[in-house]
Amino acid sequence: TYTHIPMHRGMGLEILLTKLRYAVSTGLVTHKLQIIAMSATMGGLEGMCNWLDARLFMTNFRPVPLAEHAVFEGKVFLKRSPQQMLEVQQQQEREHQHQLRQFYHQQQEEEQQKLKQQE
Repeated sequence: TYTHIPMHRGMGLEILLTKLRYAVSTGLVTHKLQIIAMSATMGGLEGMCNWLDARLFMTNFRPVPLAEHAVFEGKVFLKRSPQQMLEVQQQQEREHQHQLRQFYHQQQEEEQQKLKQQE
C-alpha cells in the first residue's frame, strides 16, 4: 500500500488528513481548513505537499545553537570534528600504552622480587 507519509511517521496521521481532505472536497466541512505541519527529519516532503496541495517552507534557522552529543557506555560526549575525534583517540591510545608499560614493569619487578626471595 502506498502512503504519502512514511509508515514510521504514522499511518493514523495520513488517514486523518485523508478524511479531512475528503470532508472539504465533498462539502461536509464548509469553513476554511488550514493545516500546519512541521518535521525536523521527515523526507519526501515534495510528494506530500503535492498530495495536500500545500506550500513547502524550509529553513535552517535556529533561535539557539544546536548542540550535538554522543552517548557511549553511559557517558555523554560532545560531538567533535573528525580531526578532533582522531586527536582524542590518539591521546587515549597513548594513555593505554602508558598503562600497559606500567603494568609490564610492575610485573617484572614482582617477578624479580619473587626470584630474590627464592634464593
